[in-house]
This record gives sequence, C-alpha cells and structure tokens, in this order.
Amino acid sequence: MFKLFKTLSITLLTLAIGLPVMAQNTATPVPDSGNVLADCIRLLPADRPIESGANAPSVRIVQPATDVVYGSAVTVSIQTNNYDITDKSGQHWHLWVNGQLQGMVYQPTAVIDLAPGTYTLCVSLGNSQHADIGMPDGIRVTVAEAQA
Repeated sequence: MFKLFKTLSITLLTLAIGLPVMAQNTATPVPDSGNVLADCIRLLPADRPIESGANAPSVRIVQPATDVVYGSAVTVSIQTNNYDITDKSGQHWHLWVNGQLQGMVYQPTAVIDLAPGTYTLCVSLGNSQHADIGMPDGIRVTVAEAQA
C-alpha cells in the first residue's frame, strides 16, 4: 500500500511541476512567417523578463549547423552566455518543434527523433520557476533520409 501511495505521490508531484510549464508554453503551431526568430518570439509570453546589456543571458543554437540533417536523430545543441544550465540550480532551456513544446533540457544538448520534412526549431532559456526568460533563438531545418 505504501509503495502505491509513494508512486501516486510522485506522479502527482510530476504533474504539479509540469502543468505550469505546459500552461505557460502550450502553443498552437504558428504559420511560417518567413522570419524564424519572429515565429519563435510568438511562442513566448510577452511579459517574460528580458534583460539587456552586456550581462543579459542569451541562447544560441549551434547545432544543427546546416539547413539539412540526414537521418531521424537530430542533435540540437545550444550555447548560452551569462546563464549556466549545468549548475544544478534548475536553470534549463525549452525546445519547441513547429510551435509545440518538446520539453525542458538541463544540459547543452538534446537529441530528438524527427521524420523527414522541414521543421522550425526554437529554443529559449527557462529559469528555476520554469518561466521563459530573454530572447529565443530559432532555425529552420530539413530532415532527409539517411544516406547509405
């Protein structure tokens, strides 16, 4: 009985932590405006904290570095400035694919499985309260069949 209660408690705690993130970031797919950054900005709350200046936190997608990726396993890597996502304080980044939040990532790299097609990938920094902060970054990438 205790094991069942413990499992149920962990499940409810996980939902309680995840729901605010989903509520804040649930987005309907945005039409392709031709401006990837503008598409990514529309995914974020307008009232999020946006710092400016030399010490402002920022994020940049560094991989994929090309417009075409071969094979379904797509590695997305980011570089941050003035923001440490590896310090175990709860700081992280959010990853969207075609306007849909895929999850929170607590390391510089994530691997996602995508079928062949063209996708808009967006990233933004998330603080320990799971709120988006700063300006996002985004790229458009085409996933092609793996070459033999």
